[in-house]
Amino acid sequence: MPDTEEIDGDVYVSPRHLASATYTGDPALAPLLDLGWDLQHDDLGNVYVTAPDRRVRLGYLPEGEDDGLWRINAYKDSFGPPAWGVCFNDRVPTEFFSKLTRASRDQVTGRSVPREPVWGRRTAANGAGVSFLPVLGHQDETRAAYDGVVDLYASMFANGLETHPFARNMIGTFAELVRGTGNLRVADVGCGPGHVTAMLHDLGLDAFGLDLSPAMVAHARRAHPALRFDEARMEALPVEDGALGGVLSHYSMIHTPPGELPALLAEQVRALAPGGLLLVSFFGTEGPEPVRFDHKVTPAYSWPAEQFAELLAGAGLVTFARLLHDPASERGFLDTHLLARRP
Repeated sequence: MPDTEEIDGDVYVSPRHLASATYTGDPALAPLLDLGWDLQHDDLGNVYVTAPDRRVRLGYLPEGEDDGLWRINAYKDSFGPPAWGVCFNDRVPTEFFSKLTRASRDQVTGRSVPREPVWGRRTAANGAGVSFLPVLGHQDETRAAYDGVVDLYASMFANGLETHPFARNMIGTFAELVRGTGNLRVADVGCGPGHVTAMLHDLGLDAFGLDLSPAMVAHARRAHPALRFDEARMEALPVEDGALGGVLSHYSMIHTPPGELPALLAEQVRALAPGGLLLVSFFGTEGPEPVRFDHKVTPAYSWPAEQFAELLAGAGLVTFARLLHDPASERGFLDTHLLARRP
């Protein structure tokens, strides 16, 4: 055993986690640094990385005041207090945190990521050194945002799609093809105030609406009392396997982060009968990658049509028609409609 009196300076290891502190941070932060996140450190050797929009900040704190080794804070306002945060203490190995940062990188870049949650529920993981603060997921943000604009949003579509001829005619084509399958049951996923569900009904379909927002569902029921509307999440549709002749997703997946879209599409395919049709509409971009933008209600993504068609193919659908046209709004994105069939 060495003579500890001859050691110059503090030496603490224990797990923490295995004392690999440097001024570039733990290797678990590398996936975010690869994205160009800003790297800073203090005089003690604690390291901080910050997203370009300043709304997410991660810290590697081997010299912190408590046993919290990794911390994450997320902000609605980059200059305001954090909306939520999570802390991993010094018993959590680098490999665990690396999975989280790699998943974050993949979500930003649009790569496919596992559906397994890394955090968000109180599970046995707490005993392994994970401390939870309230987590506001993107679906919760989306629900709250649309709950708050129901009347305004509904007033924008009081006349249905009269001012959207391309969308109106694409929906008409979708309805005609669904009728041709003999299975008239159709889900309007992300139905909002119910105006498109009503349009599908008028086109001879047995249509019902599903939406994440309870306030939207309540409005749709009042506005269209003869039709069925239910609250539901798109990744868990309350529909039997192979039950539907069609699924309509009219700009309802635009708020979904790219890495989560494959799971939503797989759920819609599960609900479709063989030969059933999916019509998906979204904001298109001519660039090579999805683009995150500040939608008037809550953040959203625009997609290159070809890349979205590849996602449909990956879910087992065959895209056989597409329509791209100049925007009907000032956003500048192409309005894009893809029509696909389950073989």
